Amino acid sequence: MKSYALVFMALTACAQQRPVQLAPVQMDTLAGDTSAAALRSRPVFDTQRDDPFATTNRIDWPGPNRYRSASGAPGPDYWQQRADYTIVATLDTGTTELTGSVEIRYTNNSPDTLR
Repeated sequence: MKSYALVFMALTACAQQRPVQLAPVQMDTLAGDTSAAALRSRPVFDTQRDDPFATTNRIDWPGPNRYRSASGAPGPDYWQQRADYTIVATLDTGTTELTGSVEIRYTNNSPDTLR
């Protein structure tokens, strides 16, 4: 039985391989309405986030630098801006008048002066 398998494998290896002949096929044009209005109504992906086929492979992520490590943890030069709000508002229901004041304290933690 073993010798038959060896003979079969030898014959298969020595057999001539013929190229496959494919018959040409005519492709139909786009099916359905191809008017300008129909083409405009199709979804357009404005960003990669809207693309259902977009991948989020780690190879697409930026490498480690001074601001973020490879795991995404903050690095030695990492910084965040800060904004603190104090809002005081009063509503007078008798006169339907709204008065108020707001104080915004912005803290620039970046190395840039933002000028």
